[in-house]
Amino acid sequence: MKQTIDTTLIRYNYSAWAVLLIGCVITLSSWFFLQNNNRQQADTQFQYRVSKIKNAINNHMQAYQQVLAGGVGLFAASQEVTRAEWKTYVEKLELQTFYPGIQGIGFSVQLKPEQLAAHIANIRAEGGFFSDYAIRPPDERLIYTSIVYLEPLDERNKQAIGYDMFAEDTRKIAMTRARDTDNVALSGKVKLVQEIDSDIQAGFLAYAPYYRGDMPHETVEQRRQALVGYVYAVFRSRDLMQAIEGVYQGYIDVQIYDGGDREHLNDERLMYAVKANDNAPSNHLVTDTIGVAGHTWTLQFRSLPAFEDEVNSHTPSIVLTSGLIFSILLFFMIRSFETQRLLAIEQRTNALLHENQQQLQIAKEAAETANHAKSAFLTNMSHELRTPLNAILGFTQILLCSKHIPFKLKGKARGILHAGEHLLSLINDILDLSKIEAGKIELYPEPVNTGSFFNEVVEMMRFRSEQKLLNFEYVKADDLPEGILVDPKRLRQIVINLLGNAIKFTDQGSVTLTVAYDNGSLLITVEDSGIGMHEDELERIFQAFVQVGEERYKSQGTGLGLSITHKIVKLMQGEITVSSQFGQGSQFQLMIPVPEAQAEHPEPETMLPIDVEQITSYQRTDGEKAALRLLVVDDVSNNREVLHDMLESVGFDIMDADSGEACLQVVNTFQPDLVLLDMLMHGLDGLETMQQLHALPNCSELPVMIVSANVEQRMQQSAIHAGVAAYLAKPVSLPILFHELSKHLPLTWLYETEQPLASEDYAHYSLEWLNSLAQMVTEGDSQALRVLVEEFKHQYGRLDPRLDVWIKEYQYEKILEWIEEAKTTVA
Repeated sequence: MKQTIDTTLIRYNYSAWAVLLIGCVITLSSWFFLQNNNRQQADTQFQYRVSKIKNAINNHMQAYQQVLAGGVGLFAASQEVTRAEWKTYVEKLELQTFYPGIQGIGFSVQLKPEQLAAHIANIRAEGGFFSDYAIRPPDERLIYTSIVYLEPLDERNKQAIGYDMFAEDTRKIAMTRARDTDNVALSGKVKLVQEIDSDIQAGFLAYAPYYRGDMPHETVEQRRQALVGYVYAVFRSRDLMQAIEGVYQGYIDVQIYDGGDREHLNDERLMYAVKANDNAPSNHLVTDTIGVAGHTWTLQFRSLPAFEDEVNSHTPSIVLTSGLIFSILLFFMIRSFETQRLLAIEQRTNALLHENQQQLQIAKEAAETANHAKSAFLTNMSHELRTPLNAILGFTQILLCSKHIPFKLKGKARGILHAGEHLLSLINDILDLSKIEAGKIELYPEPVNTGSFFNEVVEMMRFRSEQKLLNFEYVKADDLPEGILVDPKRLRQIVINLLGNAIKFTDQGSVTLTVAYDNGSLLITVEDSGIGMHEDELERIFQAFVQVGEERYKSQGTGLGLSITHKIVKLMQGEITVSSQFGQGSQFQLMIPVPEAQAEHPEPETMLPIDVEQITSYQRTDGEKAALRLLVVDDVSNNREVLHDMLESVGFDIMDADSGEACLQVVNTFQPDLVLLDMLMHGLDGLETMQQLHALPNCSELPVMIVSANVEQRMQQSAIHAGVAAYLAKPVSLPILFHELSKHLPLTWLYETEQPLASEDYAHYSLEWLNSLAQMVTEGDSQALRVLVEEFKHQYGRLDPRLDVWIKEYQYEKILEWIEEAKTTVA
């Protein structure tokens, strides 16, 4: 009996200690959760206040822009606005009451050198303060601007009368932007000429252009010719922020820096700072940018002690103390329980655990159901989005190939094509990411000839790199086997993603692809001399929707490419690593285990047309003269029309059918040389139609190409195994379509030779200007290149319109060819 009691007590003591341990763990977990929750709430509150400050700044600046617009309207409504009228207008605005922060609102007139004498005489004739009126600084210039009105005309603002703001670089940049864009433009940080005492503040100005009403101002050149002057506002930074200080006073320290560089914040760029309790500890710091009237400010927000006191909560400490006390009390209570009570508790605990397991199983099944629903939804949405995109991109490609569309409009059409291709890329990336996360993506390994595989990828990417004047290198190790067993689609996707990123983030220098093989693994290295990455960015580079680097690169992608690449590499049992130094380039290293395989030597294929826009027709290679006949089968009229117009424009004889049944009815009478079939149609689908088609007399060898919005790899594999000649995805790519037609039909493409400009069209180009243009192209300085072209058009009024398109599309080789042609004529 004693032995039984001792055993029970020992068992009981173990249980009590376990309960104490569990209680402490729960208490500490709760404390940690509440601490973290409080921290998140504090972060949310801080972000909310930061957002209020930014909104307040935006709202004030938008209101001030409306004031400038009203001033422009006053000038537009009157043939001439007198000084008294301007004063009355500004007084009615009640600046100090409704627009605090504005030092003054004025008007600056633009003058040519021959207008100066008469202008100065007219102002001096007003007498009084204006008797000694003069334009400052007095240096000789091609264009003068002079402040003639500025209200309220107090002692500060009197200092600005006659000042030529266009003579100072920072103001000139903003005035030029306002003039050329017909929008309000904000200047950078300046020292105002009104600063006449010891209380000197950072200042800035906002300009609204005013043009002559009897002259057009639709283009940049027209605006420059029609400009009369500028309605402008003068701001002192501290006075402006004091108008909205109620939003942050005492809680947040706000600092405003000129420009958008977040990395180099210094006093030279500082425009405003609270700097209250500068040495006080702060738990929240946010640096952000804000765009105001075409100019960027960098804002830094730091929490002050008053904010920390407001968001701090004592709840975690209370929970920690009370939880530990309760756990200790519970420990002593359990030690006094009887052995029977312990058994009952154990039974109840087991029942609860069983119930929790059932609930977890239910939750798991619900999650799997939701995951399947998401995958089905994304697949259906991909199909539904590809169908209208097929029409958009298809008709756009038709416009680009048309010989009747003006060259400038073709540039607009290319913009539509690029935007649609970007949207298509986003759809593909999201669908791939969803499949990977749902575990639905499958690999289809097959023997791949490494030589032809990597040569194809290299040629494709070399073209992209040459458009940016980059040096592309391909290094192939001697030990690379002739064939490997791998999924070629996924391997191609990985390599193209890595090379595409390297080219995208490299403006000058080189991109290198190295391929080797070691111990049953394919080793791939992609190295570039681009912008590189910071160390903290390397930790996030493979996360979905994460984009690093400057803002100008972020608009060029979706932030999914590297995430998808990383997940596919993991699916292939491989590893991917990255190393980088900011400003010195990046290196991605890839290791994928793949066995060697016996791969067939692929027959050389005809390369894709370099420029399908230059294809005018085709020539049959079988000696026949009649046009080749193609039968287009699709139950959507827009899809049929796209293919019809694409193919008919180069000389094919086309017949349409709106269903598989209609195809079988007309095939014997039309006798096509090739059939293009949609996969999913009402009635017979694409594969069923092809099977019945091949069963007809004289149609067993008829080539059939599937054109479908369903891009599932399983569907493509099934179609290829069923005997289709090719599987083309919608939206239809015209180069791919023409390439496949040349593989399965007896034809060669005929091209239109691009004609150079007539020699007399080069007469107004100087050799010096052409050399400067060539230097900008060689250096890859696209911004300087655009400035040089715009200055030329401003001076001479005309320029070959193709240059604008080539610059936008980085077709530097065509620009250099154009320059050489022009030089031979000028010389």
